[in-house]
Amino acid sequence: LPSSQPLLCERFIPSLDSTDPVGLCSLPNRFLCEEMMTQLVDHLSYSAVRTYRRCPRQFYFQYVLGYRAIGSPLPLVKGSLFHELLSYYHAGKEVPYGEIIPQYLDADRGFDSTYEEEILRVLGTFLGYSNCEQGRLSISPGLTETEFTYKDILYDLNIKGVIDYLKDDDYVLAEHKLTGHPDIYTTLSTRLQIGLYLLASPQVQQAVINCVTPPGLRRGKKGEPRRVFTERIQKAFLAEPGRYITRNTYARQEYNLTEIAE
Repeated sequence: LPSSQPLLCERFIPSLDSTDPVGLCSLPNRFLCEEMMTQLVDHLSYSAVRTYRRCPRQFYFQYVLGYRAIGSPLPLVKGSLFHELLSYYHAGKEVPYGEIIPQYLDADRGFDSTYEEEILRVLGTFLGYSNCEQGRLSISPGLTETEFTYKDILYDLNIKGVIDYLKDDDYVLAEHKLTGHPDIYTTLSTRLQIGLYLLASPQVQQAVINCVTPPGLRRGKKGEPRRVFTERIQKAFLAEPGRYITRNTYARQEYNLTEIAE
């Protein structure tokens, strides 16, 4: 809990369970006290908004009380690695593989023996993606991992987040998804994320989502060397890049930004 307990209004209901410090708002369909939230949370991220839409109680645990899960799910670890490698690539900088990869391979994250295989799969996928024509954005290097803030006095909004890639003078932003299901990223499913990006970047007219699917090759059972397996993944990717890259482009006019803000 925060070191300084905020003042609570009369609607706040403390938990009756001493092991569970969660209190709820007595208003119908409310999972948290609005007064408490406004004192503890000075801005929202896209992830926070998405969490609240999915489960208000989880939002309360995570963003108000500050509870965190122990460890990170493997998909999030893989996505973090892929985005870290991309941040150098899109900035036109040399990727420090010798620094990044050992941090992931040597980390004790509590996963089973397939963890190393999955990290190497991401590395091979990135090497394939960054060395094929389809993987190169048709725009010059721009700002990578760009922080944004969107404030709207009318709707009392203060949202912060990070855009994977932003090129102001080309009026384009890009988001990357490491996923085995690229078909789930449609105008409807990306409405909130891309809509928030467009609200925060009024100069941007087009958004691109690059869905990258890692090849499903398995590592050899007899202790296949890391380099050999990584190269096999890279070669498989380069042999059929169209199979592993799905690029979706969205125009600003496709989104009702007023409705999204509301």
